Amino acid sequence: MMHAADDQIRVGQGNDVFDLKISIEKFQNQSSVIHNNNPCWLSYRFFGQVLQSEILGASGFTPMVKSFRIRSSIPDLIEYYRDKKNGSLRVHVCTSGQLLGTATVDLLPLLRDVSQNQDFEGAIMNGEYVVHPTANDASTRGKSSPSTAPACLTVTTSLDKDVQHNNILCRLATDQQPSSAKVRLSISSQTDQQDNPNDTRNDCGVLSPIQALHKNQEDEYSKRQKHLDEKECELKAREVQLAKKERQVYESTVALEKKRLEWEQWRHQEEFKWHEKLRNKEAAAMRSIEERASNIEKERLRTLDSSRCEYEKLESRLRSALVEVESKERQLKEVEVSHENEQKRKMAELDLREKLMKEELKHTIEIERAKTSAAMDQAVAVEKSLAAAGKKIQLLEDEIDEIRAKHRSTPEVALMQQLAEVKGQLADSERRIEMIKAEKSDALLEKEHFRANVNKLARALRHEREKAAAKKNNKIGQQQVRLSYDENDNAFVLGGREDEVHKILSDLSNLSKLQSPTKSITVSLKDGCNARQQLTTNAPPVPSPPPPRPNCCPSPVPSMNSSNCRYLLDFDES
Repeated sequence: MMHAADDQIRVGQGNDVFDLKISIEKFQNQSSVIHNNNPCWLSYRFFGQVLQSEILGASGFTPMVKSFRIRSSIPDLIEYYRDKKNGSLRVHVCTSGQLLGTATVDLLPLLRDVSQNQDFEGAIMNGEYVVHPTANDASTRGKSSPSTAPACLTVTTSLDKDVQHNNILCRLATDQQPSSAKVRLSISSQTDQQDNPNDTRNDCGVLSPIQALHKNQEDEYSKRQKHLDEKECELKAREVQLAKKERQVYESTVALEKKRLEWEQWRHQEEFKWHEKLRNKEAAAMRSIEERASNIEKERLRTLDSSRCEYEKLESRLRSALVEVESKERQLKEVEVSHENEQKRKMAELDLREKLMKEELKHTIEIERAKTSAAMDQAVAVEKSLAAAGKKIQLLEDEIDEIRAKHRSTPEVALMQQLAEVKGQLADSERRIEMIKAEKSDALLEKEHFRANVNKLARALRHEREKAAAKKNNKIGQQQVRLSYDENDNAFVLGGREDEVHKILSDLSNLSKLQSPTKSITVSLKDGCNARQQLTTNAPPVPSPPPPRPNCCPSPVPSMNSSNCRYLLDFDES
């Protein structure tokens, strides 16, 4: 049982006085608990008293020292501090209306060896205690990084036995008993002389020298005895005076002690009233804080419900958009597979025709190597554009994967922003698909024009060869040059210019005058190649193929080589 009497705190029924001193010396790593600029302080409650430190600031921490006087005994203290509620001191880091963290100081080790040490006079303990952030503060601010050191309090606690005060109490207890003064008694020899006064007178008449000597000795002895008796009387009177003075001092001390006890009792009562008022204010403040916290919690739950509903709506809309995108992706994959199959079929046909015509075209390969080099350059450019398009496709796929990954981990506001971005990207993708379709149709139309121009050029060349063969009567026969063009091979474009065709025809008419048919064919083919290059340089620029989209890009154009960029000689007239 614990109660306060004047300035001492009574624990149990013992009369020994102990001084318990609690000193909070340092507060390290404050930034791991204090995350804002609000005023903060340390506070703890001990023996019904609430103690607070100064406001924590950048100037440093001011040590917080407090002493408690406890009237108890060692067994009562051990029993009191073995209780979990009393054996620990909780130091709180507080701000206005909020608790930031708590450090727990264990006080039981101070009395660990007291039961074995009967002459206990004091113990001291020093240590560092970690300040653990509260659950609310940790949830609002997030978890601290592993490299951040935790906040620590350096606390020194000491328990000392007040030996001087205990001795004074013992002395006061003994002084209240009736004092016994020891008086030394001495027996004088005058009584004997008064009893027999005639003995000396009877012997006065005749005195021998020995008797005179004895008489002188007796006189001296009697004088000394009288002097001693006088001294003894003076000492007794002095001792009585000292006893009276000591009694007066004792009475004044007792009166002063009573007044001090009365003042301490009055001070304790006033302090108790002040603490009671403070507790009432603290309870009212706690009630207001709890009401405000409950209102904040209700508002947070309300906003959480509304945000959850909005999130569910956004999730349903996003899922429908994802389903639509996946359906379009499947359709584009099917179109791509059909294009690839068609391309493989055409390539197989071209390979078959190449095998059949390979023996006949050996002598024309050397002539066409110069032509194929230019075509190879264009093919390299096309391959580069295809590689760039493939990179763009990979980037778009990575963006889609990143969007899907972020969808599972982002909060509501970020999801709304990402949804708006996905919608914009979806609209951009649809616009690019339309552009790709339009450009593809333009490319097909351009290809048809190019094929018609090539056929016209082939017919003109064949007509000139027929004229030259008729004039020279050669055994070579009529040869027809036909230029086969692959659909996916975009080597060059003829703009359909008639003046260039007339020029080629005039060159062919001049070549017909030559005697060697082989030389005539070679020169005509070279001039045709030069004219084609000139048409290519003078022709309007071919629109570059648009960047392919994921799963919707056209089939890749194969690299141009001697097998897929060739001019076939046909000996039949058509």
